[in-house]
Order: sequence, then structure tokens, then C-alpha cells
Amino acid sequence: MGRFTLQSRIDCGDRTTSVALLEIRELSIRYRTAGAGVQAIDGVSLELEAGGSLGLVGESGCGKSTLALATLRLLPPQAELAGTIRFAGQDVGGMKERQLRQIRWRRAAYVPQSAQNALVPVHSLRAQFRATAAAHRMRATEADRRAAALMRRVELDPALLERFPHELSGGMRQRAIIAMALLFEPELLVADEPTTGLDVIVQRQTVNLLRDLRAERNLALLFISHDIGVVAELCERIAVLYAGRVMETGATADVLGSPSHPYTIGLRRSFPDIRDPERPAVSIAGHPPRLAEALAACPFAPRCPFAQPVCVAVQPPLVAIAEGHAAACHFAGDAAAMRSAANRPGLWDGARAA
Repeated sequence: MGRFTLQSRIDCGDRTTSVALLEIRELSIRYRTAGAGVQAIDGVSLELEAGGSLGLVGESGCGKSTLALATLRLLPPQAELAGTIRFAGQDVGGMKERQLRQIRWRRAAYVPQSAQNALVPVHSLRAQFRATAAAHRMRATEADRRAAALMRRVELDPALLERFPHELSGGMRQRAIIAMALLFEPELLVADEPTTGLDVIVQRQTVNLLRDLRAERNLALLFISHDIGVVAELCERIAVLYAGRVMETGATADVLGSPSHPYTIGLRRSFPDIRDPERPAVSIAGHPPRLAEALAACPFAPRCPFAQPVCVAVQPPLVAIAEGHAAACHFAGDAAAMRSAANRPGLWDGARAA
């Protein structure tokens, strides 16, 4: 699947062994339902280094949030997992709740999509910092000291700790959540669309804050978004998801600069380019497949303007097309021609699959 050589180090007697801080191998996640099950994640493999950054992008429903929650085993009971998730070499899937508590928040923290829904409306911010601290046996005095310092770090007045969530703006709530996530100085921050719903100025502040925090604390970042522009600014590497599968992975500059999967090409064309303001943005016609149905071929084929008969018959594997860059497309070798053809008017207006 390409090279994600993202490493942490642990001591093993007289020698030192390198392991990925976060390692996901052949992960599949299925939700049990009253009818057919829903295959939210299908055979995903990814790695993230200590201090590295990986962005997950794709349309709503592609599995980004499910994958993010799975890294800390926060999925609901009806989720069935297969494959492995390792954090610093430890198998997250096999951990007892007591072991998970040693990782959650202390070593790996989660920033949810909606700060408004994540904060308890009837408790002040101070009370919520203290509750989080108490759950991990930190004294209230130490929690207060750290909370004040973290509020200042995210450019909020510590006096706001006495406020309730509804008394803060959306951007202030988002920064407060980020501050709370850093209470125990974690090694990994999983941020699930933290800029969604914020105006462009507050989005910029949030992006700048996350970038600065990574540099200051050597913080690894797993960043989930549908906005490839934000991911391009924050993340060194990227994984493009569609229907629960990885369509393309690699260095962000390579994947967005020279996309090799038709879905990535379409996503790239769906966002305006300030360097080419005359270029019209495209909308990929159709909709993602129903995840309750078995997908034996390329899931993007019904919406792909370059699809051939093989695409609707055989599932393409994720294969390396260059050093550290991989795509799951039968015709990834013809990516340059597809990128050139992607500019044709009307190309993305309808499905082309045979």
C-alpha cells in the first residue's frame, strides 16, 4: 500500500526497536443492523509516526469518523471489528478497559466533530476540565493550573473557565475542546472535522493552532476532513477514502499534485483553485454505493468517467505507483492521461461505467 514509515521507538533490552505509533492493518468494521449489516470500513491499512500527520479525506459516509473512533475503541457495541489496531506496539483491540484508560486521553486524545455536543451544557468549563482530570487521578489544583495554561495557549482568557458552553462562540468552544484534549500532553491527537461549521476566519485560527501545537509538542495528528484544502495545509500524508476503502495514499503534495485515482482527481477538481480562478469546479455525479450491499468490484466505477468493463467486474488492489504513493485503480498507470482529460467540459456530469 505504499510506504508509511512513521516511527516511534521503544526499548527492548539492549536494543532499540522501531514501531509505528499508530498501526492499522487490514481493518474491517461492520455495523450490525436489524436488516443487512453495514460494511463501514473494508480492509484499511495505515500507519502514523510519532510527530507525524495523516489526513483522511472523502465524502460524508466514506468511513472517516468510524476509522477515527476505532483507533481509540470508541465505537458503539453494534460495531464488529476484524484486523488489528496497534498503538505504540500494543494491540488496542485486545485491551481491557483498564488498559484502554491508560491510553485514552493520557496518550491519545480525541477532538470530536461538534464541540457544542461534546461539552456538557450544564457544567462550566472548569468543572469539565476537573472531571476529565479526576477520571485519570489528577488533583483538582493541578487540573486548574493546567487548564489555565492551556486556555492561554489556545488564545482564550482563563476567566472563561467559569463560563458554560452556551456562553461561548463556536470557535471558542472548539478551542476549549482542543485545550481539554491536551490536558495530559498526549502523543496523538485524533481530530474529527474540527473546522466543520466554523466561519473561514475561525477555521484559519484553528488550523494555525493545530499546526503550532504539532511543532511545539511533537504531536502526532490524525486529521479527518472532507476539505482537502485544510488537509493540504496540516498534513504531510493523506489517505483518500471511498465506501470504506482506501482509494489513494501518499505524501499530500504527491496525491493532490498528481492524483492517480479518478476519485481523487474528481475531488481535486471539486475545489476551487486560487491559482486558476477561471477553472470551473466540478461536481461528481451520482452518489456513493449502499454499504449494506456487497461490493465485489471498484466501488467508484458507477460514477467514474474513465470506467471500463473490468472496473465493474474486478476489485482493483491498492498498489504502489511510485515511492510512498499507492492507488487502487486498474488504470493508475494512465493517471497523466486521466488528469488531462479531466478538464473536458461535461466529463463529470454522469456515470460512464459499462
